[in-house]
Amino acid sequence: MIDISISGEKAKYFKTIIDVLQSVVVGPRKFSFNPDNGLIMASMEESAAVFVMFRINKPFFSSYNVESETSLGLSLDDLKKVFSRSIKDNATINMKYTSDSNKFEITFEDGLSKVEYKLNVHVPEVDNSDTISKVKAIPLDSEITFEGGGNLKNILSDVGIVAQKDLRHLAVKIENRNELVFELKGDATGIYAKSVLKKGDGSPIHEIKSDSERVESLYDMENLEKLFKIDAMADKSVMELSSDNPLRITFSLADDNIEFVYLVAPLDTEEEEDF
Repeated sequence: MIDISISGEKAKYFKTIIDVLQSVVVGPRKFSFNPDNGLIMASMEESAAVFVMFRINKPFFSSYNVESETSLGLSLDDLKKVFSRSIKDNATINMKYTSDSNKFEITFEDGLSKVEYKLNVHVPEVDNSDTISKVKAIPLDSEITFEGGGNLKNILSDVGIVAQKDLRHLAVKIENRNELVFELKGDATGIYAKSVLKKGDGSPIHEIKSDSERVESLYDMENLEKLFKIDAMADKSVMELSSDNPLRITFSLADDNIEFVYLVAPLDTEEEEDF
């Protein structure tokens, strides 16, 4: 049995998480409700270029009653539709599940109105929950810590101004152990853009750690742009990378009650012009 609730003002976090997940993966996905550790979901994008995971800790919820570890296959499309409705800050969102009904019930109530939905529970098409520990344990030798939100969007927007259809490959670099560089270049057009961010007074970068003087990997810019909504709400984010390795970004939200981890595979640099 599951019986949990969140306040309307916190619904924006859940809504944003669902929006981002739905832009990355499709089909029913496994949501795991743990009596002590809250809600966890992990999934791999079909091409295996992106892995995404989130955890919402028990204290985030207004009430949290989960009798035993329960995993449900829920449609991200259905969840996105339900949470796309206007939600007042004073509303209470209650989510329930019992094995007898085999429906995931979501109720929005604000004292003057009440809206109920009953969603089908599916067998998840893909279950990647066993890869969470593996993804978080991938050794990456450089780490950039950002304070506050919106930093990734600001950097990508600067170089993305000139982005075109054939101009979507982004080099992410650390230079001199104290500079984060985003570099965009299109072979066909000759267009080039570069953004450099250093640690210092007024910089959103809190800390840069790197075992190497220079680190560089190439990624699909579109995969990073999908993170804008999560990035905007983050209290803190940590970007980790190594040359020609995946990029892992961990976002902390809602006073560390939500962790959102995003892993992006690098592009094959042998097929790209050297940046």
